[in-house]
Amino acid sequence: MVARVFRQAFAICRNRSFLVPAVLVAVALVVLRRSVALPYPVPGTAPDTHTQARVLSSVLLTPAVAFLSFWPSASLLSLAIAVARGRSTSLVDCWVPVGVYLRLVVVTTAIGIVAGIGCLLLVVPGVFALVVWSQAWALMVDGRASFFDALEKSQDLTRGSRGDVFATLLCSLMLSAIVLGVGFAVAIHGTLRVPSWPMTLLGALWGAPMSAFGTALSAALYVDLLAVGEPLTGAEFFLAPADAELPH
Repeated sequence: MVARVFRQAFAICRNRSFLVPAVLVAVALVVLRRSVALPYPVPGTAPDTHTQARVLSSVLLTPAVAFLSFWPSASLLSLAIAVARGRSTSLVDCWVPVGVYLRLVVVTTAIGIVAGIGCLLLVVPGVFALVVWSQAWALMVDGRASFFDALEKSQDLTRGSRGDVFATLLCSLMLSAIVLGVGFAVAIHGTLRVPSWPMTLLGALWGAPMSAFGTALSAALYVDLLAVGEPLTGAEFFLAPADAELPH
């Protein structure tokens, strides 16, 4: 299953209707996060009023930008799922409604809290929670769940394939760590440990394809789990009429 999912993810990334917006969104998010990041202090100088105001605004804006980034990320996942199913579409057509986005923020925050507590108490429960609930985002974006019911449906969807899901996520994590680690090392070396805008853009361009591949991998895993699972009925599809054809 792992090899099949990776092949499908590469196939999604070869589609320019997905790859181009995915790379552009990834670069834009890096630039946005860098814009609101804490100002780097100049050695030997005391912070003035302007710097203090920058620090305060950064503290307030950084979490807001983090949550706002869920919106284009979820929309890209919706686009990747559509591409995986062979549909010809665009990011605009797959843009997630604001109601779905707000519910994603709530559900993601809840998952993060539970998984974080599980990892603090014992690593295994936290990892298990992440694997079991890994498909909650895709289910909500795909309209097969509306809110916290996504957690239960994700448990059902991953049942019997959790080892493969864990292996896929682990391989993705290791690949991301290698790619982003190299980019970070180059940026640190090139700027003498003082990040600059040119190196920020270089790092964004370096990591953007990996970000796009991660989204494609999530879509490929979700579509594969649907394909190997039990067929869904119209009643199980949250937003579809009873006689709707359900895509796998």
